[in-house]
Amino acid sequence: MKKFAMMFAVIMLVAAFIFRPAIAAEQKKLGVLPFTIHSSENLDYVRNGVWDMLISRLSSGEEISVADKETMAAAFEKTEGKDLVASDAYEIGKKLGLDYVVWGSITKIGNSVSLDGKLLDVESYTTPVGIFEQTRGMDDVIPKIGDFARKISAHARGEKLVDEPETVSPPVVKQPSDQREEQAREASPKTGEALDVLQSSRGTLTSVVNPSFIMTPEILDRRGFTMSPRYPKKFKGMDIGDVDDDGKNEIVIIDRTNIYIYRLEGGGFILKVTLAGKSYDNHISVDVADINENGIPEIIVTNMRRDHLYSFVVEYDGDSFKHIAEDVRRFLRVIDTADGPCLLGQELGMNAAFENPIHEMVWDGEELRDGRRMPIPEGLSVFGTTLASLDGGRTERVIALDEYDRLNVYQKTSKPLEQIHAFGAGQELLWRSDDAYGGTDNLIEYTPQPSVLEESHDAHLENAYANVRILTYDIRGDGKNEVILVKNRSPVGRLLQNVKLFNRSEIYGFEWDGMGLLENWKTKEIQGYVTDYQFKDLDNDGRKQIVLALVLPTSQSVIVAYDLNL
Repeated sequence: MKKFAMMFAVIMLVAAFIFRPAIAAEQKKLGVLPFTIHSSENLDYVRNGVWDMLISRLSSGEEISVADKETMAAAFEKTEGKDLVASDAYEIGKKLGLDYVVWGSITKIGNSVSLDGKLLDVESYTTPVGIFEQTRGMDDVIPKIGDFARKISAHARGEKLVDEPETVSPPVVKQPSDQREEQAREASPKTGEALDVLQSSRGTLTSVVNPSFIMTPEILDRRGFTMSPRYPKKFKGMDIGDVDDDGKNEIVIIDRTNIYIYRLEGGGFILKVTLAGKSYDNHISVDVADINENGIPEIIVTNMRRDHLYSFVVEYDGDSFKHIAEDVRRFLRVIDTADGPCLLGQELGMNAAFENPIHEMVWDGEELRDGRRMPIPEGLSVFGTTLASLDGGRTERVIALDEYDRLNVYQKTSKPLEQIHAFGAGQELLWRSDDAYGGTDNLIEYTPQPSVLEESHDAHLENAYANVRILTYDIRGDGKNEVILVKNRSPVGRLLQNVKLFNRSEIYGFEWDGMGLLENWKTKEIQGYVTDYQFKDLDNDGRKQIVLALVLPTSQSVIVAYDLNL
């Protein structure tokens, strides 16, 4: 018996000696990079706190070996502080011999904080664990970091969290040697818990970066986001198109006097061209469309100088951007129709800014001129008006915001609004919303003619406003267009005619049910004012994104794009 016991003890000692290297070999090597900060405040203390906490939590077990802080700091410094993408984390992990790399960002605007962290599996080049949380204040950040560390640790040990929902396997991404340029332009790979992130009940400024759409669960899946740096100017308008004829879309932005042409490439917004205007210009709107049908989209700008219209069209001639139409005395707006883009024009009224009929503007080879009169009720503004089929058929309806920001649906007609809205006058008005939508502070000043001035005949300026555009698109792929519309919210409401102050916004999707427009979905509240928006391909990946020109409460502006992956 003693002999048997001795032999057993020897076997166990030998087994322990043999298998100890194997166990050590299974220890995972992990590195934590400092998180990138996006804030006007100095949040180095937050970054260091998050960094230290992650290292501490992940170093608590024998299964994970965490690279020292100095090594990771040196690797991060070589990136020159840029926003990291998956390929950057991959290269750092490969160079340092790591199995996993943790990286992310913290964005703080006002009291709203968004935390975006990811774990990269270097061998498989996937992000099996991630976190995107939105909090009100810094106090809620630490618990979220604790949860993130717990998930990372469990994954590295090959364990499954008890309360972790079932997730689909993350997609495998091509290696950087094959797709380096492509990955540099991508948002970070999606994590398995994206749906949980989207279903967050909080609505903060960081909804700008990652919105929660409600009432349409299919829109939630696999979306990404892109956000530009903050620019110290107020964006007034924005559109997207291949304006330099190189096969890639640019984003065209206007402020009061200038045009800026950017491209999203390499993960960043690159300023390609600035077209400076005069100090007395007042840019009202911008559109991008190939109106002269020569294959190169034009930049179409509604511009005012004091109380007169001096709109213009700019086109790329292969070398630079040149004016092909100037001093156009029309408000201009492009709408998408079943037959393609249509440029609408409206002459400034004598008594009211938008009292004149709306025409299609046509290019006659030398200039823009009025074409056919559009079947749009007389008295509607060219801004905040579009034509689209809503029921899947070919019958177009007029969809328009009125002077009170109510959303209306009309039959196509040229009747004046006062006749349409007169009691018992007709059936052209099909539906009108109870709530206000749109909303703008885009001011148009004009001088009414003497016939409507006071007895003194003293000239004075009146105010009108160029409302936001209305978009339509078949989001569900069922042949029926949805109406996509911004609602800008004001802390003082909309009772004061000449006080337009907006600091929050939402995006809505509506569907026609035969009787009226029903709300299909909306975003969580966004802290900021949407001056313009589009549903086009910003990042040249072949998919449309909702792209917003957003003015922040700090009077800075950003461009934000949501990839709905429809």
